[in-house]
Parts: sequence; C-alpha cells; structure tokens
Amino acid sequence: MANLPHRELIPDGTFLANGNNYWSKWFTEMKPGNHGDTAWTKRREQHVGLRRISVKHVADNCGIFEWKIKCEAQEKIIFIGSTSSLRNRIREYSYDGSHKGDLINEALGRGYTMCVRFKTFLYIGESQQAVNELLGKYNYAWNVTNNGELRAIDLL
Repeated sequence: MANLPHRELIPDGTFLANGNNYWSKWFTEMKPGNHGDTAWTKRREQHVGLRRISVKHVADNCGIFEWKIKCEAQEKIIFIGSTSSLRNRIREYSYDGSHKGDLINEALGRGYTMCVRFKTFLYIGESQQAVNELLGKYNYAWNVTNNGELRAIDLL
C-alpha cells in the first residue's frame, strides 16, 4: 500500500503514455469565491465556493474520473472514481461534495480550483476494473482504497 507512487507526482505526459489515453480534457468544475458570472453559481448551503451551472460538457455514460486541485501554476491530481453516470456524479460532487465534502470545502477555502477529467466505458464493470487497476498502481491522496489513509495536499 504505502509503496505505491503518489499520483500527484506522476506527470500527465508519463501517465498518458503508459496506456491511459482517451481521457477528456480537464474542465474547471469548482472554484473559490462567493459570486460568479452567468456560468457559475454558489454550491449548496454550508459549502464553500462556486460550481459550474451546466455539466452538459460531461458525458452521460459510465466511466472513470480524476479530480485535481489547482492554484496558480501548481496542480496536483488527488482523486479517482468510477460511476454509472459521469454527468450525475460530477454534478453531485460539485453541488455538495458527496462523501468528499469536507476535503472539497477545505481545498476551495484555501483558494484552490477543482478540475475534473473523465474517460468513458461501455460497461460499469469495465470502469470499476479500470479504477481498481489505477488504484493498484498509484496512491491517490483522497482515495482510501489500496492507500490506507487520506493524505493532505498543499499547493502553497
């Protein structure tokens, strides 16, 4: 468990060259602040920051997703998950943080932006297998599976 390389230390170019292609581009889904323009709205009551109003750019298929935090020139990939509906799951995280609400609130409260990318699959079993394979190779800071415990990530 503890011997897995930390995902945030693996450059995207290296990661994608190792057979992890077909990911979407990164999309900014949450950002710090209290008011946005027409594309942004406040997250659920008691939650920090703003969320993108529309998630139509996210596929409505089963698949896997990675979250990263970003601040100025620094960015680190911190979480991976799988779902039967990428669009609904990304909306859920953006709205109230789902089971990562405290971590997301802390990140947005520190001024970090949260971005997501995704990779679609035909069947949920394929997406679950893909996540398990990646969790078997990398230690994601906000995943407990195969990692043992959460790790704090600081960009400043």
